[in-house]
Amino acid sequence: MAYHLMKIEVVGDVLLVGGNPLTHDLVSAFELKTSSALGSAAWPEFSSGRADTFLGPKFDAVCDEVLALRSQARHADAIALSDKLFESLTPAMNWLAEIGRFRGLEPLWRWGFDRAAAREKAHAAIPGLGIHKGTGFFFLGVSRLLGADWDGAYLAFGEAEMEDQSLPTGVLSKHQKGIPPVVKLLLLDLSPDHFAYPVVQEIHAMVTSWETQFPQISNSLALVDVGNAIDSGKIPRAAAMSFCFGVAKAFAFELQRKTIRPTAMAMLQAQTILLSLDRTAEDVIRHAGNLGKDDKVFEYCHDRWFASERWERISAYEGRLGDLVRDFLRSSWGLSKASNNLVLTLKLRNAIAHGIPTEPSLVNSYPELTLAIIDSFAFICRST
Repeated sequence: MAYHLMKIEVVGDVLLVGGNPLTHDLVSAFELKTSSALGSAAWPEFSSGRADTFLGPKFDAVCDEVLALRSQARHADAIALSDKLFESLTPAMNWLAEIGRFRGLEPLWRWGFDRAAAREKAHAAIPGLGIHKGTGFFFLGVSRLLGADWDGAYLAFGEAEMEDQSLPTGVLSKHQKGIPPVVKLLLLDLSPDHFAYPVVQEIHAMVTSWETQFPQISNSLALVDVGNAIDSGKIPRAAAMSFCFGVAKAFAFELQRKTIRPTAMAMLQAQTILLSLDRTAEDVIRHAGNLGKDDKVFEYCHDRWFASERWERISAYEGRLGDLVRDFLRSSWGLSKASNNLVLTLKLRNAIAHGIPTEPSLVNSYPELTLAIIDSFAFICRST
C-alpha cells in the first residue's frame, strides 16, 4: 500500500515506511543541546520543527493508511498498525533514560497525538474509528512513571484506558484475560503480558513485605484476594480502579516516606492517600449492602460480620486521631484481626475526613495504617 510513493508494511515487529524502519527517522527529530554552565555537557532534545521535516511525512502516511483501513472496516488491522506507529517512537525512551532525562520524551508523544488528530480531522474520521492512540498514551504514562510523576502517569493511563474502550472483541481476545495492558496496570493485575508489569510486581512486593513485617495486622496475599474479586466482577470496576490507584499512590509515597520527617506536607499527603482508600472501602460496602445515604456503615458491618464482638464499647475518638492510631496498634479493643482492621478503617475515615491533619503517626505508622485498610478491603471482597 502506498502514499506519496511510500510503501507501508510491517515486517516482523518493525514498521517500514518507504522500505526503511520508521525508527530510523526518529533520531532526526532530536537536536543536540549543550550548556556552557556545565562545560562540555550535551544532551538530545526533541524538536517539533525537525520532527515535522524529517518524521512528519512518513508519520502522516501511516496515519492515512490507518484511516484507509478503517474505511474498509478492517478495524483490527487499523488498530494493529496504529499500535506499531506509536511503538516506533519508543526507542527514544531508552536514549533519554540512559541519561536520566525521563520527561524529555513527553513533547514527542504530544507531537504524535497532535499529528494524528490533524490527519483524523482532514479525513473527517468518526470518533472511536480513527487512529487508535491507546499505545501512545500508555507509553506516555510509562515515561512519566520513569520521572516519578505518578499523578501525571495515571492521567495518561486513564486516556489509554478510554481509547481501549473502543477495541473490538477480536483484538481484546489476543490479550490474557481479554483485557488490554493498560487495564492490567490500572487493576494491578499480575498477568505479565504488558510493559509495566515490573511496576505492578514492585507494588505487590511492597504490600507483601508489609504483611511479613506486620503479621498481627494482615493475613498474607491480600492483594491476591482483591484481584480475584476484580476478576470475578464482585466489585464495581470504578471502585476497583479507585482502590488500585490508591495502592499505587501508597507505594509512591512509601518510596519517599523512608527519607522524610512527619512534616505538615507529609501528613497532608498521607491523609489524602489513606482517605482515598477508606472512602473506596466504604463505597464497596455500601454497594454490596445496598445501603442508602442515611444507613450507618459502622453498624451494618458489625451486625453482618462481627455481631459477637463488642464494637459498642469503642470510643468515637472525636478529635483524638493519635489515640485512635495508638489503640489500634496496641490492639486495645480486644477484637479479632479482621475486626480490628475494619474498625480502624471506618473510624480513620471519619477522623481524617473533616480537617487538616496534625498527627505525626499518619506518617510514622503509615505502613501499618495502609496495610490495615488493604486487609479490610480484601476481607470485604472475600465476604460479599
